[in-house]
Amino acid sequence: MSTSANPARHGSETALLVGLVALGGFVGAAARFAVMEFVAATALPFWLATFGVNIAGCTVMGVLLARVSRLGRGSVRMQQRWRAFLGFGILGTFTTFSTVSADAIELALTSSVGAGLYLLGTTITCLAGVILGERLARGRVA
Repeated sequence: MSTSANPARHGSETALLVGLVALGGFVGAAARFAVMEFVAATALPFWLATFGVNIAGCTVMGVLLARVSRLGRGSVRMQQRWRAFLGFGILGTFTTFSTVSADAIELALTSSVGAGLYLLGTTITCLAGVILGERLARGRVA
């Protein structure tokens, strides 16, 4: 009997993946909270914390996209585990669109132009971060 036909094996792998997402989520959320607290303790604008973690997280996501196949050295199961822990877990909680939206609403109370620039800037820089991270990881930065 193959392992894919064994429901107990599949169930235990799913449970492991859920655990890895949860563990990564704890790490990512704690790191994000630390950044938010750091920015709050300084004279920096409140939105800079979300902006910064999203740029950093998207850049790391680009690296992850390029490198995840190497992490498991061909093992699909190991690749899924690394994606669960790093991608969904750590980066999924470290970065967030809901906070970007909340920050934009708060900025819009004082400046609709500032809120629009913040949303546009976040989108552009995060996409650039993913592209840069992927290129850096593949050694294709020109």
